[in-house]
Amino acid sequence: MSYQLSHIAQSYRGKTVLEIESLTIADRAVVGIAGPNGSGKTTLLKLLACLEKPHQGQLLYQGRSAAKEGARLRREIALVHAEPYLLDRTVFENIAYGLRLRGESDRLGVRVEAALDQVGLVPQRFIRRKPFELSSGEAQRVAIASRLVLEPKVLLLDEPTKSLDLGGTALLARTLEAIRGQMTLVIASHDRSWIERLSDRMIYLFHGRQSPHRPENFLMAPFREDAQGWLRFEDSQMRLAIPPRTPRSVAPMVPPDRIELSRERPKQAENRIRVKVVALSCEPLTHRLVITCQGAGGQFNIGALADQTPPQPGESLWLSFASSAIIWY
Repeated sequence: MSYQLSHIAQSYRGKTVLEIESLTIADRAVVGIAGPNGSGKTTLLKLLACLEKPHQGQLLYQGRSAAKEGARLRREIALVHAEPYLLDRTVFENIAYGLRLRGESDRLGVRVEAALDQVGLVPQRFIRRKPFELSSGEAQRVAIASRLVLEPKVLLLDEPTKSLDLGGTALLARTLEAIRGQMTLVIASHDRSWIERLSDRMIYLFHGRQSPHRPENFLMAPFREDAQGWLRFEDSQMRLAIPPRTPRSVAPMVPPDRIELSRERPKQAENRIRVKVVALSCEPLTHRLVITCQGAGGQFNIGALADQTPPQPGESLWLSFASSAIIWY
């Protein structure tokens, strides 16, 4: 097992930004971390990289305490930041830099060229280039090569597609597929469809907590609270009745498999939302068909599962679900 986390809490300036009750990451797995900005993705990667110690809880890497042995463990873990920094030197020197710091100068040229090959860059074409001569995608792959040359057991990537176009994103996916199985890969990305296709397993974060479902299934509306603590909202397009919140709860969520789809307005449903279908996708890990819908004047998306003939993009539907299906998270 690469990682075991239990009862983790991380705070900055007295504000808790990440809480992980329990999490394990297997050796050589490809794990995706998805969530909106501010959900805790980068904080989790910093903990996994042993760059920070959790304020509470225990983080074990290969059964060893990251809090006690962090400096030693960091030699086996490599982190590539969202905007990788390259030295104002040649590509060769950028990749060789870490090896020189470690005093590993034997077969330097062979190892640098092998790392470039791993990320799909032809050594003869790139080895003498400077950072300003690289595209954003090429710079990203050089940064990855500078970590791969150190032969880490874990590679952590923070928003690797942030500055890439479609072509660069596809090339990066090809690079990561090529090294799959050689090390543990943990990749944080806001591009959920891309990361889901690549990963063996997904971790979804929302407001610093791990969620069992995709973030779009959280219910957001200008609710009013009644005397019994129920949150209510109703207009011509949506009616929501949310049970009272639970202690330390963040937001209500409806699991996609508890949502019913219909073309006619449901008359008896406790909760209903008028939506337009914007996309159909197959979950890579479960092979379920997900219907992504947009509702409330385009203010939010919500995902449901299709178990019969799927609707078409652009089609208008009603989603309905019981209040008992709603989970406070």
